[in-house]
Amino acid sequence: MVDVAGFPDNGEFTPILRDAQLVKMAERRPVTPALLTAEEILQEGYDAQLVQIDAFVSGQAAGRKEEMLVMQAGRTLFTHMFRGPWRFRRSEKARCCGLPALPISSSVKHATFCAGF
Repeated sequence: MVDVAGFPDNGEFTPILRDAQLVKMAERRPVTPALLTAEEILQEGYDAQLVQIDAFVSGQAAGRKEEMLVMQAGRTLFTHMFRGPWRFRRSEKARCCGLPALPISSSVKHATFCAGF
């Protein structure tokens, strides 16, 4: 459990906190993320909730601080941002665990996952 203070701002997909400070308040057992499909995540609004999804690697790009995978689950493409020097082969299956950042518009069928595997 944490106490969070910061300045709310509009993010690209959802609200964010700028200059946030976290203070650990208590210990809890780790949360087990639900294993979901892309359709469940997009249709049922799992925005910013810890989830897992199985998907295939479509592409990969390296940034200065993060790596980005383009993943495909069913007919849905999404990007998965993570830290690490890992390399994946195209069409390799991976289980992604992270916090989806869902688009505000329901007509956009794309999500971004921010976290590691």
